[in-house]
Amino acid sequence: MAAIALACTLASASARAGAKDESAAEWLAPKWFNEWHDGLANKGLNFGATYIADNIGNVSGGVARGAIHFGRLDLSVDADLDKLVGWSGGRFYANAFVIYGRGLSRNYVQNLATISEIEALPDQRLYNAYFEQSFFGDRLNIRAGQQAADVEFFDSQTDDLFINGTFGWPAIKASNLPAGGPAPPIAVPGIRVKAALTDQITAYAAVFNGDPSGPGDADPQIRDHHGLAFRVNDPPWVIGQVRFNYDIDIGGRPLAGNFTPGAWKHYGSFDSQRFTAEGLSIADPSGSGVPAKLRGNYGIFAVIEQVLYRPPEVKDNTTSASIPGVTAFAASPTARRIAI
Repeated sequence: MAAIALACTLASASARAGAKDESAAEWLAPKWFNEWHDGLANKGLNFGATYIADNIGNVSGGVARGAIHFGRLDLSVDADLDKLVGWSGGRFYANAFVIYGRGLSRNYVQNLATISEIEALPDQRLYNAYFEQSFFGDRLNIRAGQQAADVEFFDSQTDDLFINGTFGWPAIKASNLPAGGPAPPIAVPGIRVKAALTDQITAYAAVFNGDPSGPGDADPQIRDHHGLAFRVNDPPWVIGQVRFNYDIDIGGRPLAGNFTPGAWKHYGSFDSQRFTAEGLSIADPSGSGVPAKLRGNYGIFAVIEQVLYRPPEVKDNTTSASIPGVTAFAASPTARRIAI
């Protein structure tokens, strides 16, 4: 398998350019556009556009051989409400996807964890649309609206290096939650609270609508057409985690790391993978074959990130500034399954 990914972002030159070349972003857009964009950003309104394209081929295994090209355009608006209207600590963010092409996993491999994290059915979809409010110098942040869980929960700060979908949203969650849970390309209404308990400890908690696209036989992305389902009446999905940041001193040079344990619970009903409604084995030919209903589903997880090496010239002591090591694990009951 070979993959080529291209991403470009229209953003302010000052935000993207390096310290030694403040004009590094000028080739992306004319000078007048950058000045217009930066002027709006200084007033609190930041527009963004990111394009990602994948060219991937399957040369062995799967269900067919072949290659595909597909891509995603991400259009966003980020509003600093303090600058715009004097709303201290307020922020509004929204983005939408324009997706085209055929996915390699869906058409050639049919694996659980998509080969590309941007793979989805062709569509124009609203993704995030939420308000944020910060308190106490940003030590407490509350977010409400349509949002996804994959950016903050059970996520590594360094896994963006890899294109496989499981590095964005682990397959154990995508396989155990209705419609795959709140992760690309589907976001759901929810409330997230983030609290910096100390300089080294940050707690996260969120409650999301538990079924992004509702019941039905069609693909969840079709049932949540254009990302406008806005479902709020399904049994909730609750998740929480605590991130502990630390440094390990090796030879007088601190190496950053973090440990993030967490847990989640879904309050809906799930089909048993072992027993029918009559209490017989699912495999028993004399049974009805109708699975028993189990109340709720749950899981635990943890992520450990540790810098393995930091070159002497690198002063930034963070897990994303050097060569990191990442370990993650998760567990959920094996007796439950969901109907996608």
